[in-house]
Amino acid sequence: MRLLMPIRMPNVSDEAYNKLFPRALERKYIPLDGYESINITACAKKIEDDIVKWKDDYIDKAKITNNREQDISGNLVSCIEKLWIRISDRAESDLWEELEDMAVKSVIAGGISAMSYYRECKRSAVVISKGKNPACSADLQATISILRVFDSLIATNVQKLGCDLYYLGEETVYKDEILVNIKKLEGEIVDKEQFFEKKSNCIKVIIDAIDGTSNFVRGIPFFCSSLAIFVDDQLRISAIYDPLHHHVYSGLLPGPYVNPERKPKANLWDVASGTNENLRDRFEKFSHDNSAEKSLAIHIPRNDPVKREEFICPQDSGKILLKELANKVASIYALNSGLLALAQVAGGALDGFVNITTNAWDVAAGEVLLKACGGYLTDFDGNKLKYDSPDKISVVAANSKEFHASLIDLIKDVRQTKVEQSND
Repeated sequence: MRLLMPIRMPNVSDEAYNKLFPRALERKYIPLDGYESINITACAKKIEDDIVKWKDDYIDKAKITNNREQDISGNLVSCIEKLWIRISDRAESDLWEELEDMAVKSVIAGGISAMSYYRECKRSAVVISKGKNPACSADLQATISILRVFDSLIATNVQKLGCDLYYLGEETVYKDEILVNIKKLEGEIVDKEQFFEKKSNCIKVIIDAIDGTSNFVRGIPFFCSSLAIFVDDQLRISAIYDPLHHHVYSGLLPGPYVNPERKPKANLWDVASGTNENLRDRFEKFSHDNSAEKSLAIHIPRNDPVKREEFICPQDSGKILLKELANKVASIYALNSGLLALAQVAGGALDGFVNITTNAWDVAAGEVLLKACGGYLTDFDGNKLKYDSPDKISVVAANSKEFHASLIDLIKDVRQTKVEQSND
């Protein structure tokens, strides 16, 4: 690397120096003021130290912003060993956007399959196998449709990238039946423990073919199909399809590893009208609303009595988490579809969402979408969600930093009060 560095001589005024070229005072330069009494060697050493520091700062910034690393000679080069950089550097087209498009097409296929069972359209027909209830059959059929479409679209790219491809979903426990229907997959269906192992050079796809199954079964028009894509261990892409309202939400986080949320994208496609809206613009409008009339979605667990009681029953302190949340906002909703609730936060209809316990496939796609819009999502302790184990997770999401912080403070206050009371 060669640097051409201006040297500013002593006793040159700012006005005179600035005449050399526009905005000269904003440029890097080596000031020689104060060197009159030292020898040339000391002066040269000081100049060398300044240049080295500036070079190091430049390289650190370039690594972050341009997806580069240093080779053995110190030159900035593409790091072909890292999958996210290979995706970013592909010359033919924007592979990030292609992957987003694959996700969108796949969830639409899943939603269409699910709709064939909605309100008993095909309840009398056994499509997958005998012995399963209609909701399970619908979920499994939708999962098969998502896998079939996504796997066929991504197969060539996986081969070119030389990476592994793994799938997990709520219904992929029926792996044998899925493979009977699809015959061959480029990727591999794995169990929860395998999926959440830390792996490199892989794309991991997590699927929830019908989120809001209880609504689906009862004919309540609030459910969706979803897919989220991890590149190595980072969530990057998601798509959520609401088939009854013909809305497709998609989110993309294509930034460098240290900052995937750099230059994010989020879209809302109204399939019926053909309009495609920049969801970030809508989010920006509603997230800056400082009105005290906040709206919050919650989820009351059905299958975890311990967590349900923690959420709705008095604690040792006498406080009830659900009651405290309800007192904080103007309106509160139990929507029974966490992913669509998060989509509503991204779209501005809701200000936040709280779920005391859920599965990774019930939140991953919503997290990408919300963060792509500029929203905030953590667990109950205020920590980033970790997708490194099959354990259940808690979710606190909001459309502004201030509202998110206030929700976390409320939850901590209820929990801390319980700890203090129990220790007395």
